[in-house]
Amino acid sequence: MRHDAWRHDAASYPLRGEILPRYTDVDVWQHLNNTALITMHGEAVQQALRSVFGDAAWRTTRPALACVENATDFLAEAHYPAPLTWGARVLGVDATGLRVATALFQHGQCVGLHGSTLAWWTDGHAAGPGAEPAAALRAAQVPGADTLPSSAPRDAAPRSEGDAGGGAGAGPARAGPQAAPAPDLAQYPWRPTFGLRFGDSDAHRLISDTCLARAAEQMRVEFLHQVFDGRQQLLGGMLVAHV
Repeated sequence: MRHDAWRHDAASYPLRGEILPRYTDVDVWQHLNNTALITMHGEAVQQALRSVFGDAAWRTTRPALACVENATDFLAEAHYPAPLTWGARVLGVDATGLRVATALFQHGQCVGLHGSTLAWWTDGHAAGPGAEPAAALRAAQVPGADTLPSSAPRDAAPRSEGDAGGGAGAGPARAGPQAAPAPDLAQYPWRPTFGLRFGDSDAHRLISDTCLARAAEQMRVEFLHQVFDGRQQLLGGMLVAHV
């Protein structure tokens, strides 16, 4: 994403708004925490969905529209308490899901990019959007909506971020590759436990994207502490580039 020039330009995002960081978004390095920034991107994604499906989009559960893949590029530190501007752009849709690009800006500088693929789910399986959401996608002239089937195969998988495209002149979306098997947990040498809270659930009674971002952040910190033997001075100055 970071190499696509259009993503760094606020004018590339037809949907824009402002969000105020909270003091609790600041981490021990005194900049906005990665999880907080991912949460802000998530809010921008929801605003993009509302622009297509209406104010009740987040309440719909059959089928439920949920994230199946996302990636974030951190380009610069963001700080409290200056407001951030978010931008969102619906890139396209196909049988595997809906793709949304978002960006965060502070003091006119792009500080982060985010790409999400969302798919429709019913009873734990990938499904098509159904007639009403498909009609909304066509009415919003989302690229690929005219070729969207009413249902998708249950084994349909999202397209990888590298294939997301979405720049000016991008053509209709195409079906993505099959999902790779889940890796064996035994392949990961760092496996600390991670406690879940009631507040970690989202409006669909699922583990929220914010909770998953928090888990990834915690696991990354555990990894760094073990690699550097807890030497805090070696961790200062690091900026996570991509999640």
